[in-house]
Amino acid sequence: MRPRLASTFVSGLLTGALLAFVPTAASLAVDPPDEITNQNRRHSNPGTTDNMGGGWGPHLRSVLRASDDSLWFVHDQGPTTARNSSLRYRQRLGGQWIEVGSTNLDALGGQVQQNMAHVMVGHYIYSYGVDIARQRMVECWLNTIVPSHQSCHDVRISGQPYTTPVGSNYVGAAVSPNGYRLVWWTSSGSPASFHHMWNFGSGWNGPVTSPVVIQGNHYHYAAYARAIFTGANTVDLLAQVGVGQTFAVAAHARLTIGGSPPQATFSWIGHQDQAKSPHDIWEDADGGLHALAVSSIPSAGITYFYKPTTGGWSPIKFFAGMTQARFQHDSYTDTLHLLGNEGPTLLLRSQAMAGHSGQLVFDDFDETTLSVPAGVNAANLGGMYNMSRSYQTNDVKGLHFGVVGDHPAHDHRIFHYGD
Repeated sequence: MRPRLASTFVSGLLTGALLAFVPTAASLAVDPPDEITNQNRRHSNPGTTDNMGGGWGPHLRSVLRASDDSLWFVHDQGPTTARNSSLRYRQRLGGQWIEVGSTNLDALGGQVQQNMAHVMVGHYIYSYGVDIARQRMVECWLNTIVPSHQSCHDVRISGQPYTTPVGSNYVGAAVSPNGYRLVWWTSSGSPASFHHMWNFGSGWNGPVTSPVVIQGNHYHYAAYARAIFTGANTVDLLAQVGVGQTFAVAAHARLTIGGSPPQATFSWIGHQDQAKSPHDIWEDADGGLHALAVSSIPSAGITYFYKPTTGGWSPIKFFAGMTQARFQHDSYTDTLHLLGNEGPTLLLRSQAMAGHSGQLVFDDFDETTLSVPAGVNAANLGGMYNMSRSYQTNDVKGLHFGVVGDHPAHDHRIFHYGD
């Protein structure tokens, strides 16, 4: 459970006027957006294995704030879907996103396949990916104060390079407010195995392996997981679990890193047929969990789910026609934002969270329609990224979203909506 904002300020510094103020797109100058890159990794070859949309793996990326308040974004580059050759580090300078560093993943001598997962600890960006040729977990880091200070190497446990199981895939990462790093991935099987390792700051521990089983049902993968630290060592995560390419449902798991119970135990979000793939998870000040997931009902779009501290998940609201959605909680003003596309409209909803308890009532949120760059079709956006405490130790201040252009025409472009 996170503390309420008011409790973290010296009495008198936060006035009632500030608590009542809800930042809008206009007040934060988020509109129009600036372009992060027009070189986003994508491979558009339908009907072949070399086909990957530019918005693939939105759980892997975030708009990152460093300890000096500078803004960063990392995107991947590669000649094919099967090879991720480099990471490109962009910093926002003077209202533009400038590439200030890059890494050469091919120099490792293996084959990092898919996009890597990125987190920020202080002023260091850490990135994680699976090298499928050498069966290694790769870690890259970059010092944002001196970007030339960087490294890519194999993750070591007890001094030895860790060997990932055959069929390892679907990497992800998160960081705690204390800087604890968590990395997870799945290896195929029936059931699949969900693995996670962690680093408290002095070296890697684990991995712990958990079967991807729900009520006797064996799933072949746990993918696109999003995690948030809900305690010093407690993590809640949402993942898409599935069988082959034909059946998938959204699942929730809670685990304790370095403690008990060490394994992740998966359960469905609501009933088995209510959600297919998670888009986001957020914890309120009372410890309640809020989730956004693609509905299993095609006409329902994105479904909002709520889970109180005691009890299970319940579907609360269907956003018909919405295909992309993300939360962002501004810790400075204690404001929750929801960005989503509803047909050709890109809509920002905002609500002050002071005194909030229970499920969200989106009809009470302020709404702002954001402009979309010329030629971009908001109804078919490739993906969205938010700024979140899941990905950084530094404060989540202001409003910052990354939006991938529509697929397949503009998903090589990523736009930043932020102050």
